Amino acid sequence: MSLVEKPQANGQSVLRLLVLEESASEAQALIDPLRDAGYAVTAARAKTPLEFQVALKKQEWDIILSPLDVAGFTAKQALALLKHAKLDIPLVILCEQIDDRELTEALRNGARALLNKRNIEQLQMVVDRELRDLTQRRARQYYERMFRESERRCQSLLETSRNAIACVRAGKIIYNNPSFNALAGKQPDGGAASLNTLIHRDDQPAFLELIKEINHQQIGNKQLELRIQSADGREFKTTVEAASAHVNGQQCVQLTITLADEVCGLAVTVAPAAAPRDPLGLVSAGDFISGLDGLLQAAPRPSVTLAYLEIDEFDKLKQSAGNAELETIIRDIAAVIVKHAGKDVTVSHNSAQTFTLLFSKLTAKQTAKIAQAICQDLAQQSWQRNGQPITATCSIGVSSPDADVKKSVSALADADTACQLAKQAGGNRVQIADPALNSAVSDDKALAARQHLRDALAANRFRLVYQPIVNLHGGPFQCYDVLMRMLDEQGKELMPADFMPTAEKAGLMPALDRWVIAATLQVLVKQRASGKETSFIVKLSEDSLNDQTLTPWLGKQLQELQLPGDTLIFEIKEASAARHPAAAKQLMQNLKQLRCRTALGHFGTDPRSLEYLDQLRADFVKLAGSFVDKLSGGAKEEMMIKTVVQAAHDLGTLTIATFVQEASKMTTLWQCQVDYIVGFFLQVPDEDLSYNFDENE
Repeated sequence: MSLVEKPQANGQSVLRLLVLEESASEAQALIDPLRDAGYAVTAARAKTPLEFQVALKKQEWDIILSPLDVAGFTAKQALALLKHAKLDIPLVILCEQIDDRELTEALRNGARALLNKRNIEQLQMVVDRELRDLTQRRARQYYERMFRESERRCQSLLETSRNAIACVRAGKIIYNNPSFNALAGKQPDGGAASLNTLIHRDDQPAFLELIKEINHQQIGNKQLELRIQSADGREFKTTVEAASAHVNGQQCVQLTITLADEVCGLAVTVAPAAAPRDPLGLVSAGDFISGLDGLLQAAPRPSVTLAYLEIDEFDKLKQSAGNAELETIIRDIAAVIVKHAGKDVTVSHNSAQTFTLLFSKLTAKQTAKIAQAICQDLAQQSWQRNGQPITATCSIGVSSPDADVKKSVSALADADTACQLAKQAGGNRVQIADPALNSAVSDDKALAARQHLRDALAANRFRLVYQPIVNLHGGPFQCYDVLMRMLDEQGKELMPADFMPTAEKAGLMPALDRWVIAATLQVLVKQRASGKETSFIVKLSEDSLNDQTLTPWLGKQLQELQLPGDTLIFEIKEASAARHPAAAKQLMQNLKQLRCRTALGHFGTDPRSLEYLDQLRADFVKLAGSFVDKLSGGAKEEMMIKTVVQAAHDLGTLTIATFVQEASKMTTLWQCQVDYIVGFFLQVPDEDLSYNFDENE
């Protein structure tokens, strides 16, 4: 939260002022009286709609001062742009003489006041009033957000609690969580069982007296030892706590029934109840891995069987189908998998070409039988493109992890290896993992690379390096590009090109993305503890675009670490956004709800680049490296960059030039109005975070 009346060490109140004024001297004539009034003014001047939009994007302002007209840019236009940006910033109009008609129109358009620009005392009074009002509005909005977030967290805790929780009003259950449903069972009409059937008959008088005391507010909360009769016929004694609560504005009594391990059983939910799920019931790769980790580490450990499915000759399928048709084909393949796997099986779409399945209480042979049905059904499917039939097959590896396997990445390795053996045998078949066969193919380069990557994930053998992003036009902006390195068993550093393609094929990119995010958040905590307002650009893989649980997970991390979302800028490749436009748009909207910023990477090489940007409205674009490579002082190359930069600015998006290797190109980029640069000229990727950004202001 940024409250505008936050005092500085010298006692002055900070005022971030944006002035719409053509003349620098006229703008200064407005700034000086406010400084005389005791404000520590940081100001910027804008003369055109484009400059105004860029200024709104660059930072948060406390007040805007504008004449009725600045060289054709009217206050009415400024108010419209402000409204379109959905920003709560008071705009005060200044003029030489006040006309009643102009005053009425200004107020109707959303201006906070219309003042005589020569009346300094009046200006100071209005600015003082608007800042007080703005402080109160921002404080109210902040606490409303905190209240909603608190409600959301409480709801999430209720939904995922192992204890049975129900809220009762006038003798009726108005809310109950999944644990209560599992304990109480369902009525024939589909509703939850009544409390009368749940509480032992002999304990019901004490229970009803407890509800009565809470309802009449004689006590705030109270616990009783009561006997419970579960839906499966078990009877046990446990603690029941009753407390006053509110659900959807209604006062009620919240009941919490403590459930011990022997009552809860060993069921482990792979996808959190509060997390959004795919329409087909698929879970994200991240949740699949975390859920599998929970099962493998449970004591005693339940029976687990895994299946690893990979679409055969996927590159050929992509060429035959094209992007739009490929997405439909993959969804149809997923539907075939879910149909044969059944409702009690957890299925994850790890990457474009791979799926993983988690079975409980089945042997490897039983799982292989289901896998064979999937292969046969899929081989009979057919799609059409331009009158030509398209078919697809898959290979599936099945494994049952040994008792000493505790990590999901290790458990999946055997199933993956078996899948690759099935592919090598011609595809469209099922292979059950055999330790002897696995060791026989351990020298296969592709399989070895996958195993090394999984071992690195299990052993946490990764590190982050950073490159500074520098503002070409000065101003406060301490930002780094976050890059990833992998370490092999001997500690040798591997570049992304050495392991990312393997991760993509193995469906491990979502896991790597979450590792990078989690590690970056920990670095941010340290940076802020040392007083540094650092931001990081974090790249997201194409596989994470469809991970519907990514933003809920991220929101929880930000909340627990008390980090503002705007310290993170998430970068998505333009090509990935083009292949998955709906998913990219939804992800960017979800990230913005967390106040995170977004960027489109490798931008500008597609003829529809500006169309994608208009749809997604990213905060930044990182220009493709080819733009900078082609800069040689020629007018044609400069015009290409100027055109793209101007179009991005018109959409309120800031630009970053990448792969800047030479000082000579900085001047040209500055003249082309590029906002930021990154490249080896500034600093090679390094673990060091001590770059001096002030030298570039």
